[in-house]
Amino acid sequence: MTNDYQDINTSLPPINSRVDVICRYHDRDKLITEKIRAYHDNGGEFYLTTVGHNISKLVTHWKLAG
Repeated sequence: MTNDYQDINTSLPPINSRVDVICRYHDRDKLITEKIRAYHDNGGEFYLTTVGHNISKLVTHWKLAG
């Protein structure tokens, strides 16, 4: 992981912003880590920008999209 990502437990991005997030989840018994482009809405939730699925429970780190 790079140093420019912020921990979701210590800070949140500005509302209504596009962010790159790191998501972690289990697929069967394997831990998966992915970098995904997301949208942080005014309610503090993270959504996939392409299909609008809420991924807030998977997000561990974020940075503003460049």
